[in-house]
Amino acid sequence: MSVGMDITDQIKMQQHMNSVREIAEMVDDPEFRADLTHLRRWRKSMDEVSNVGIKTAVGIIVTGFFGMIVFAVKAWLEK
Repeated sequence: MSVGMDITDQIKMQQHMNSVREIAEMVDDPEFRADLTHLRRWRKSMDEVSNVGIKTAVGIIVTGFFGMIVFAVKAWLEK
């Protein structure tokens, strides 16, 4: 009861414990750990690509805005 399992249903409790054992075996597997490490690196690289993309988009917008201001001032001065 202290770990959140209903101890009155023995069959169900044995099934849960078997699932816990299977997960523990998977965690001990070096290939499974390598897969998790790869997925973590991939997720972090995708986050970085997203951040760089947003920064690039903001930079393009700001540069375009300042370019528009420069051309407007130049056109105004030529009149």
